Amino acid sequence: MNLNHLINIQNALDYSFSNKDVAGVNCLVLQNGKEIGYWQSGFRDIKKKELYSRDTIVRLYSMSKPVTSVAAFILIERGLLDITAEVQKYLPEYKDLTVLKNNKIEKCSRPLLVQDLLNMTSGYTYGGSGTTGLEKTSEILNALNDDVLNDCKISTREVAKRLASVPLEFEPGTDYQYGLSADILGAVIEVVSGMKFSDFLKKEIFIPLGMNETDFYVQNKNLPRLANVYK
Repeated sequence: MNLNHLINIQNALDYSFSNKDVAGVNCLVLQNGKEIGYWQSGFRDIKKKELYSRDTIVRLYSMSKPVTSVAAFILIERGLLDITAEVQKYLPEYKDLTVLKNNKIEKCSRPLLVQDLLNMTSGYTYGGSGTTGLEKTSEILNALNDDVLNDCKISTREVAKRLASVPLEFEPGTDYQYGLSADILGAVIEVVSGMKFSDFLKKEIFIPLGMNETDFYVQNKNLPRLANVYK
């Protein structure tokens, strides 16, 4: 890597902060396992004037999707998961899926495959309004949001079971839609591995990579380092 490319990183971060594009941000560059540079700008907590720093904990959000894909490919590599297999092989409730066609709900013409979940060509969405599938998906997501604020009793497997009753927006493999495919894949990973999804990620990915503070929940002792979210 040409070090000249790194010169303006601090200026770029400072500009993004001063322009209020971000509340806080940092950047770490490694090459061949060695640190080339680290930069930071802004705050993780504006009100408290707590600076963004190396140990700031941030939300992964949809970056959990490629992590889920890595977990799936670990099982594929070991010969435990077939990328071309029907999802119903692992989750029986996906045997008789339906799809919205010409404003009618019909049985899917072909089964949902594992590769459809990886490609986000499953027909599942993030909800909305206008069709039965969108509205039912929104109901499931609303229930999950309520569950997070209470006892967190809805498991990964239960989410998959509820989604199996949702009519797809299109036939599997015929279109692309960013949505809940990875969530269903997480349930498949649980069945194949025999482990809780979060435990599999820890054992096979996070711990080996030294990602010791990467989890679905932040421990109470680490909450002060969690970056606030601003709109």
